[in-house]
Amino acid sequence: MAATAAPTRFHIAATGHSLNYLPQYIAERHGYFRDEGLAISVSVPSPWDNMLEELGDGTAAAALGGIWVPSMYRSAGKQYTAFAQLSNRCPLALVARGGVVDKTVLLKSGNGASVGLFFKMLLREHGLDPAADLAGPMLHALFEGGLGDYFVLDIVSARILAQTNADVHVVLEMAADGDAIPWSVYYCETETLGDEAVVDAQTRFCTALERGMRHRGRCG
Repeated sequence: MAATAAPTRFHIAATGHSLNYLPQYIAERHGYFRDEGLAISVSVPSPWDNMLEELGDGTAAAALGGIWVPSMYRSAGKQYTAFAQLSNRCPLALVARGGVVDKTVLLKSGNGASVGLFFKMLLREHGLDPAADLAGPMLHALFEGGLGDYFVLDIVSARILAQTNADVHVVLEMAADGDAIPWSVYYCETETLGDEAVVDAQTRFCTALERGMRHRGRCG
């Protein structure tokens, strides 16, 4: 009997762990990547831009994060190409104690710039000019303690915050009230796309990821 071929190593350098990455987690849990002959591993480099070093030295086959990184480098230095989209909505919400004009909005940056970039764009689309923002892991506690008038954070945490604080309510859920945007993507160095083995592994990865997106079943 012929020996089973060894799985293809496929390492992902991600900006963090997020509910937004659920299709990937489902695909891992249910063996969809394994079905495609892929051995998936994930790292969360700190600081986040070490992701690009992992791509450059071959440690990572893909980086997972915001589309703003490939966009920023477009026609300026190293070129990156997004080969798969994981989500097309901003997964954040805006909570408030009480309009946004002359108010302080707290922004949790996470491990990237997408939070601030998207919200500032949203403000400008509505005729508001953001002057500055704050970021840091302590902002949740500071907001509960009275600092700031608005707070941008993930939708689940926003709902919990509103339920546990009588003076706080959710005023905007960006996944529903914002427009479509390539929020989370997998990207690679553009120059590697000339390698058939790289493209083959990416194709199998996308096949498994799509199964994760289409998965229907009981949790647990």
